[in-house]
Amino acid sequence: MATVRSNPVAWENSIKPHVGDGCVSSSWRSTRYASSVCMSTATDADLIALGERFEKLLLEYMDAWLEWAPRMRAALAVAIRRNGCDVAQARMSELERDMQPLAEEIIAAPATSLGGLRAKALVALWEALPDHASHEGAFDFPDASRSLFDAVAEMTGLTPMVRDIEARLAADVE
Repeated sequence: MATVRSNPVAWENSIKPHVGDGCVSSSWRSTRYASSVCMSTATDADLIALGERFEKLLLEYMDAWLEWAPRMRAALAVAIRRNGCDVAQARMSELERDMQPLAEEIIAAPATSLGGLRAKALVALWEALPDHASHEGAFDFPDASRSLFDAVAEMTGLTPMVRDIEARLAADVE
């Protein structure tokens, strides 16, 4: 990120930390689950265990994201100078490296219980995080899927965690 782009705001809006060497990629959402194309043979107990592991990582990821977002905005304000954003971004990349395979397994596995549904809701929550540091202070659910997600969150006990993350996102708005 040492290179200053000609339009830093447009550039920042197109990037997201990418798993790997600390670089950024503009295609992170489109490639995140590219390898998960078949159904899993995981049991519901497996799915619940994966969901528990994913939840822990999701909470850590949210902390890293909320550290990264204001630093990214500050970096843009001073022509992308180094200010610690790279450290927060590296942590996000580490967490994504751990979260992605879990998310792929969770997506591929059938849910036959509320615990399995909860695991799938956690992945949906991760996917709904804002794409960039300059955000509106809310999750980015497409169209009517927010209503479905809220119902699932209520049934699986995720509502308090979702509301807490939403409050943190709202507090992070510029």
